[in-house]
Amino acid sequence: MGVCLVSLVCLLLAPNTFLRFLRIQYPWIGWPMNWIEAHSASINLAHVIAFVALGFAVKLGMAVRTRYVLALIATLSVASEIAQFWVPGRTPRLTDAGVDVAGALAGIALARLVLWMRARARGE
Repeated sequence: MGVCLVSLVCLLLAPNTFLRFLRIQYPWIGWPMNWIEAHSASINLAHVIAFVALGFAVKLGMAVRTRYVLALIATLSVASEIAQFWVPGRTPRLTDAGVDVAGALAGIALARLVLWMRARARGE
């Protein structure tokens, strides 16, 4: 969970030149990112995927109420968008923060489903 969180924060705050470098030097990163961006013209699907993974990992990794997980992720999302004012080549967007929270909600819902299925399988 910690690795997921740190990786996401680093990527959200990375300058565009560094992201371009990663895509060129590591095709296994570049190919999926190019595919995702080509198939999501109206929303930032990369943000959705990243925050689904984060919401899923945090909810499974922390035994806290869903509202606290969501509050943590919403705070991270808004803070990362505000921080992008000072990151070269990045454009902060309020809509990205909303997409991040929606992705986190989907990840949390998926984690809750997994936890429910586990409990049901154990007969709880």
